[in-house]
Amino acid sequence: MISRVFFSTLVLTLFIFGASSSEHDGPAFTYSGTTGPGQWGSLSPSYSTCSAGKRQSPVNIEKDNVVHNKKFKPLTRNYLPANSTLVNNGFNIGVHFEENAGVLDVDGKNYTLKQMHWHTPSEHRLDGVQFPAELHLVHKAEDDSLSVLAVLFNYSYRQDPLVSKAMRRLMSLLEP
Repeated sequence: MISRVFFSTLVLTLFIFGASSSEHDGPAFTYSGTTGPGQWGSLSPSYSTCSAGKRQSPVNIEKDNVVHNKKFKPLTRNYLPANSTLVNNGFNIGVHFEENAGVLDVDGKNYTLKQMHWHTPSEHRLDGVQFPAELHLVHKAEDDSLSVLAVLFNYSYRQDPLVSKAMRRLMSLLEP
């Protein structure tokens, strides 16, 4: 129960901190109903890829259909402390890095971490199951190609050390 309360407090804190900076520049969309994922492609011409593209969100990963490609090397990361700005763009909270925040190596190609943002609930699903939250770590290579690493969050009764550390740092921002 403590982690559920802790997770809720973290999400609430992120929304409070992010509320002062909002830069949403597109039509409103949601994760259900008449503006949910099934309709994203028709909400705006700039969202058309959501209905016509082959590599877009949201994705439902069916574990029984996943194929392991042994040719790919394991992902490696080397993230660094970096100055950043907390941003509320109207539909999620994010962090934009103002300097080099490190790299993700994807099969020998380096992608620099540019920003990260959270979705609540998750944008993607596993076997049709939606999760309470999802973190996207957005990386960009020198050729402008992107690599987005998604982390799905679930409720737990155990306290998470990473979330605890982030919460302590966020709470320190409230101190005069």
